[in-house]
Amino acid sequence: LIAPVTTAVNAHFQADLQLELDRQKQADERTKLYLERAISADAGAESRVQVLRFLQIQATDPELQRWAVAELEGLSEEVVELKQKEETLVTEVAQTQQTVANLGIEQDEIVAKLAVEPPVEQAKLRLRLDTVNRTLERERMNQAEKSARLSHVTNRLRGNEVKYVETQI
Repeated sequence: LIAPVTTAVNAHFQADLQLELDRQKQADERTKLYLERAISADAGAESRVQVLRFLQIQATDPELQRWAVAELEGLSEEVVELKQKEETLVTEVAQTQQTVANLGIEQDEIVAKLAVEPPVEQAKLRLRLDTVNRTLERERMNQAEKSARLSHVTNRLRGNEVKYVETQI
């Protein structure tokens, strides 16, 4: 009678130990996945902040929590800085778009006037049109540059950065 009871008790303890081991493996795997996401170069700064906040709250390992807090401090500043840059660039791009639109309207008006003005006035209009054309081209290049910077900042923030591959021919 003692042998079957001992076997049953041992089996019960073995099952409990195996269950606890499986739980620990799951927890370790989950922590590993979160850590990979927190340090991933592909993850955006905002996403990394979210993962670090989660680790700060949920981690059962005190060292992991301290690391998450330390990482979060530096990364939070970066996110704030990137958001400020993004807001500034959005405003600048909108202003440049408006300038380009206004110059386009002015260009169209000058071209229309050239068709009806006397030859004496056309020389002045052509000079003005040339100035407007050069300014318009400069503003379009400025707009493209600002849009590219905005795209870069947004991609760093959101984790959609384009990876460039260097090739040799």
